Amino acid sequence: MHSISINNKMIPLPPRGSGAPPARMSRRLAEPRKIDKARMYAPASYGRRHLKRGEVLYRVTDKFASIYVVHIGCFKTVQMRTDGRHQVIRFDMPGDVMGFEAIGGAAHICTAVALEDSEIFVIPYSRLSYGGHDGLPLQRQFHKFMSREINRQHGTMLILGTMSASDRLARNLLNLSERFADLGYSPSEFHLRMTRQDIGSYLGLTIETVSRILSKLQQADLIAVDHRHIRILDIVSLADFPAQQSTDRLHGRRGPAPLTAPPHQTAD
Repeated sequence: MHSISINNKMIPLPPRGSGAPPARMSRRLAEPRKIDKARMYAPASYGRRHLKRGEVLYRVTDKFASIYVVHIGCFKTVQMRTDGRHQVIRFDMPGDVMGFEAIGGAAHICTAVALEDSEIFVIPYSRLSYGGHDGLPLQRQFHKFMSREINRQHGTMLILGTMSASDRLARNLLNLSERFADLGYSPSEFHLRMTRQDIGSYLGLTIETVSRILSKLQQADLIAVDHRHIRILDIVSLADFPAQQSTDRLHGRRGPAPLTAPPHQTAD
């Protein structure tokens, strides 16, 4: 099987023209998994908490006492903007650590919400900062996470600061593909836990722009979209999409005309 390098990681590619993925991939897509790397952060002695879709893990001004490791599910972290609107600043998946932004203060500065039924490990910060038998291995894992999170934030700043709207969304799909591959799922087919409004908030786009660009990518036969279900048909061309768009503009060529998404899709 061929692969492509995305963000310095090799992502396996489905055979070109293969259509629907094998049943094995579909099962892996549908079934929840318990991620081993989440256990690496949280020994069995730490508590677990189950949250329903839409339930809040912590709110702004809540007292900071613990950090959280996503075991199963997906979360969005939201921050209040100066104009009173909410800004999605991060999506967390299994193995990701949450609540670390409050370490420098006494209270949380963001709100974390479950996007689906989820489970998290609860790690008291006092245990993390303690250099005992449990503390040192946990500290090492936490430092690795912090390095990964810093790199991710740098990548997000690059996307928001230098890329066009189409480039942002294409790169976001590739990043999600990479993250699903890291979790052992298919990199070419996945279900979005976040709404298009959430994606737009994260990328600095309106929901109409998100729907229009998804339609454009679908018309170009790069992806197939069914509400929140995404299938990447040509991951190589999707990775080249920003450069191809720039070349087309340079030479005065016009790509497929943007389409307006059907009304029933814009609410996703």
